[in-house]
Amino acid sequence: MELRSAPTPQPPSPRSPFTALLVVSNLLLASVAGYALVQGTPAAEAVSDTESLRKVASKLRAAGATDEAAALYAKVLTSPDAQPKRAQIAFSLGEMYLESAQYEKALRWFYEAELSQPKALRADIAQKIVHCLERLGRVHAARAALSGSVNLETNEVQRAEGDPTVATIANRDIPYSEVQRAIDDLPPEYSKQFDQKKGKEMFLRKFVADELLWRKAQKLEYDRDPDIQRQLTMLHKQIVVAKFVEQEVMSKIQIDPTDVRNYYEANKERFKKDDKEVPFEQAKSQVEGAYRMMKFQAAYAELVESELSTGDVQVFADRLPQ
Repeated sequence: MELRSAPTPQPPSPRSPFTALLVVSNLLLASVAGYALVQGTPAAEAVSDTESLRKVASKLRAAGATDEAAALYAKVLTSPDAQPKRAQIAFSLGEMYLESAQYEKALRWFYEAELSQPKALRADIAQKIVHCLERLGRVHAARAALSGSVNLETNEVQRAEGDPTVATIANRDIPYSEVQRAIDDLPPEYSKQFDQKKGKEMFLRKFVADELLWRKAQKLEYDRDPDIQRQLTMLHKQIVVAKFVEQEVMSKIQIDPTDVRNYYEANKERFKKDDKEVPFEQAKSQVEGAYRMMKFQAAYAELVESELSTGDVQVFADRLPQ
């Protein structure tokens, strides 16, 4: 329809029902513009409707209103403005449905995100797809998706010639050296149980079972659980500190045979057996162990005190609860 400007403004006709609607509409637009000005947002930088819906959807998601948030996200996806962020929005939808155990709906949106081929999200999307398929009991589909896009193997063992394959899981061979290394990593009192062939067979079965359960747990993203991540951080710290103490403190302790003998003479009561004094030669290894531990504890305490005194540290022990 062609628009023409009226030569002279005329009062609204009472017989035109659209005039009142136009006035109301103009008033609403003026109110919105006025609100934007009051908020200090220039028209050129005003938040788009799409972005506003995304923010509302995000708040609804944080509040646990999954269905309402999903409806808004789906509405956002129909807007041309959303195309550059289509993958992220679809991924958020999938995460919401996954959190609420609606795995089929979650899978639908993860596939939607996958179609956009976002490089930054590719690994995360693949992991979520495997998670959904596993939850839905589609083990073979999960395995195919896993082998096609997600590599959970990050601890490959360098194999030497003559290192036999003792087990196979999916497309990965497990060499004997990897199993033996796991045995060697155990404390000596436990590892010696697996010295013989029968013990090694028992450990191999446990090793394979643990590997299968590890894969299952990864598919269900237990490795991404915040509590597990926190515990892993603490465990990692403890292992590194233990290695540091071993190399920097324990390995530098020197044992003088004369000092060991003097330690025995000063602590004979500690090394009695059945209330009878044990000759030094019979108790020598036990005495050396006790003396080494005493030296280590002293060196460790000195190291800690040194770090506490030279570092930028404040300890408020009095604030600890009773």
